[in-house]
Amino acid sequence: MAINLDHIYEEAMSLPDETKAVLADRIVEYLVTHINPDFENFQLDIVKLRRDEIRQKKVEPVYGSDALAIKKTCGENCRGGHQEQGQPDRGGKRSDRESEQGQGRHRHP
Repeated sequence: MAINLDHIYEEAMSLPDETKAVLADRIVEYLVTHINPDFENFQLDIVKLRRDEIRQKKVEPVYGSDALAIKKTCGENCRGGHQEQGQPDRGGKRSDRESEQGQGRHRHP
């Protein structure tokens, strides 16, 4: 019998919040102990690439709280690389790259 993932999700969402948290913890615990080493290495390569991009000043880091606020504002269609247009970065000024390019930015309602 095929398991319908949407049905399982809906059932899980009907659980009390505390039970959802326990279920999530159990799933994460399982995943942590069953990670495919190739996938883990692939992810580590991406992390190292991003770290190098930040160190080389090719990109600027985004605080998690800022990213979540933007995600809430622009919804499901939001993709990375957004900063509210005209808003300074955490250092209080727009980067040279932002000023020159101005690309990948859009206004949020």
